Amino acid sequence: MTNLKPNQYWSFSTESYNDLRIGSVFKDAIGEPWQVIATKDTKNGYQGYAVVSQSEFKKVQGDVTAGNLKKAKYENIVIMSRGTEPTKFDGDLSEDISYVVVGKNTKVKSNQFSDAEAFYKDVNQTFQPSKVYVTGHSLGGAISQFLSAEYNLEGVTYAAPNVYRILSPEAKKRVDNGYMDRLMTDYTHDGEQIGVFSQWGAPLIGKQYIATGSGHGLQNFGSHFDASGSVKLKISPEDIQMLGNRIKNVAVNIDTPAGALEAYREAEEKAVRKMIRQATDELYGGKYSLLDENDIDNAMADIAKNKTGGVYRFHDEPMLDTLIQDLQRKRRDLLEFGEDVGYAGYKMKEKDAELGAILAKELNATIHSGNSAGQATGSALGKLGSDAWMKTK
Repeated sequence: MTNLKPNQYWSFSTESYNDLRIGSVFKDAIGEPWQVIATKDTKNGYQGYAVVSQSEFKKVQGDVTAGNLKKAKYENIVIMSRGTEPTKFDGDLSEDISYVVVGKNTKVKSNQFSDAEAFYKDVNQTFQPSKVYVTGHSLGGAISQFLSAEYNLEGVTYAAPNVYRILSPEAKKRVDNGYMDRLMTDYTHDGEQIGVFSQWGAPLIGKQYIATGSGHGLQNFGSHFDASGSVKLKISPEDIQMLGNRIKNVAVNIDTPAGALEAYREAEEKAVRKMIRQATDELYGGKYSLLDENDIDNAMADIAKNKTGGVYRFHDEPMLDTLIQDLQRKRRDLLEFGEDVGYAGYKMKEKDAELGAILAKELNATIHSGNSAGQATGSALGKLGSDAWMKTK
């Protein structure tokens, strides 16, 4: 079986809310039929289904009928866990409070998480699959993430609250070292309180992306898949790459003010040299004949801000030099950051969670730094111009 797509996982999660029986058949988002081979419905409120593609089901049943297999064994099985149903008093709300919010130990007494474990083990022992996938929405997503971390299962969930604190020490290690990033992906919506609940800062089980749309309901994801079956993200990889190019354009535009400051310094130097030359010409039979070159030099020293490199300056030269260097450094930093952002967008297409996390942190920090630098630069330019103007009056 080829890799399942996010919209197929969404179909499975949606079907888990229906009352399915062994033998029930449904079609996923791409039209592929799936058949239920096992179900679980417990007094604690857990409801789960194990399904296989109908094509594999028919092949395996054919092998059993022909005597090629003693009993059904499937290569790929998907376990779908139903989410919270607030209108049904079957234990969903108490599970949400006890294990999702509080992080209660799942080993103390039977609960939906331990029921899901038992169902997985039963399915695994009965059908001996090569690979098991898990999926679910809300509480069903939390249960799926729990199974994924405990048993190294691949899956996709929707608006799943974090249940890191109820994991075993071994499963927590797999989360902490980043191993789960390869197995589990959750999609949620910005601003909704359940899918982004993280047990007060606990590490996420796998990767989490913010999808377009809003609201907690599973149906709110239905219209937000692209033609390839992927979830449309609130910030897409293409958007990130475009942002990287915009940042690099800003960096290139820094050349304009930096170049203008360099040009101003050169123009001022030429103007000062010309003024001294003209004044010196007037010493010999002109209107400054009673003065000498020392008098001109002293007069320039009185009105100039400083003298640098043998040239009188009417601006704060150290400040101007520092400002130009700061602009050039900011240009280099923005160019490098623009490259990093663009690369993060590229890697995001490959679902690189680490670069995605770096991007989120660095982007906010750099934008804040850029705003502060812009304010400081504007203030310095204003002071520089004011000082130069006052000296020439």
